[in-house]
Amino acid sequence: AGHETFDEASLLFEAGGIDSLSIIHIVAFLESAIGQPLSLQDIHMKNFRTVHAIADLYWLRKNDARVS
Repeated sequence: AGHETFDEASLLFEAGGIDSLSIIHIVAFLESAIGQPLSLQDIHMKNFRTVHAIADLYWLRKNDARVS
């Protein structure tokens, strides 16, 4: 009870799934997983709106890190 179900397309902020503090934790996790810092341009609401958007950001930057 009290737990909502989210899928990859759920609007996380609007549904109360994450807040601004959660974004800090997600950014730290992504940077650790990717092995490099995210750019300021990456830290934008559109990249954290859904689980799918977060995963897209991860794979985009992970691929960039491999090329570098």
